Amino acid sequence: MHLKPIIAAVVAMCALLVLPETAAAAADPVNQAITLGDTAALSRLIADGAALNGDDPDSAPVVLAAGLGDTGALRLLLDSGAKPLPDAAWAAAREGRREALTLLLDRGVPVNSADPYDMTPLMLASLHGHAGIVSDLLARGAKVDAREVVYGYTALILAAAHGYAGIVEQLAEHGADPNARTVDDKTALSWAVAKSGTNPEYQPVISLLKRYGAGE
Repeated sequence: MHLKPIIAAVVAMCALLVLPETAAAAADPVNQAITLGDTAALSRLIADGAALNGDDPDSAPVVLAAGLGDTGALRLLLDSGAKPLPDAAWAAAREGRREALTLLLDRGVPVNSADPYDMTPLMLASLHGHAGIVSDLLARGAKVDAREVVYGYTALILAAAHGYAGIVEQLAEHGADPNARTVDDKTALSWAVAKSGTNPEYQPVISLLKRYGAGE
């Protein structure tokens, strides 16, 4: 089985869960204000009683603000009664919005909250190469060997498959299983070795994994 299409599928399915860019969201005045970075307009809308919590998390203002990294808008929304949705934390982790994610975790979003594919903030940050966020999440006790539901990827496998040596080292230092296997029997090392044939930048990942006892 070819490895590249599988990882691409995981990236694609995660992308579906991030920013509320549907027509409904774009038409919402609150989301318009957030998109434009117009905190004054957002404040006026909130003062006028704008709804901040709907039935669809995909169009929730907190998710948009978190994904855009607008911590001012995010804090205003939360202080005004918007729910600190896990969806917002997933968006922040995927997009590398460190301050936004910290704010959401401080407001009560569980560090191990999992999206519909069982991707946690740690897995999303590892997949997209956000080392600072990985460090923050590990410090908060994120489960290092959580798995997504489709292929059985762990944060370590995702980081290794994308060549993020620094994240691989962080995860390994925090006890990530170097020999965890996906549903099709792939390990972090087998991913890195497969990628190294066309990209020598994977050699540091391979060396790190072997140092921590990884096998193919």
